[in-house]
Amino acid sequence: MPTQIDNTNKSQMIKFFWFLIVFFNLLMVGFACSFLLSLHTFVSLKSNGIVAQAKVTASEWSQKNRGMKIYTLHYEFRDDKEGMRKGQETVTLVSAKVGDKIEVEYLNSDPDVSRIVGNYTLALNAICLFGLTICLIFANRYALKIKSNPDLLFKK
Repeated sequence: MPTQIDNTNKSQMIKFFWFLIVFFNLLMVGFACSFLLSLHTFVSLKSNGIVAQAKVTASEWSQKNRGMKIYTLHYEFRDDKEGMRKGQETVTLVSAKVGDKIEVEYLNSDPDVSRIVGNYTLALNAICLFGLTICLIFANRYALKIKSNPDLLFKK
């Protein structure tokens, strides 16, 4: 026996649906801003970065994701201006031990901005952003259909 949904429940469900759409749009904007900042830093380092030898000071195993270990490497390097600098970066494909030598790139104008040479976690961010964007496009298309005909939410 089919159950009938009263207008109050319909109204609450539609409001919740719109809340989710707005929430995920705001989440996407935040993720996109983070990605663009990372991309700007990456491009700046690729075009103006100075390569230096660094020493790993700590290697922390963070988590295991689908069989791939994720590490946070802490490192020290000497810049051209003020001496020793410290940095850290999350890496997925590299595991280094304390004391190992690695190459880093840093900005001469701001030596606190650095990254490990060969670490491309930004590519993973781009793939995630692309996937989320596609999902958001389809969700927004569906939301526009719902806006013109709210009963689509309740069809079986």
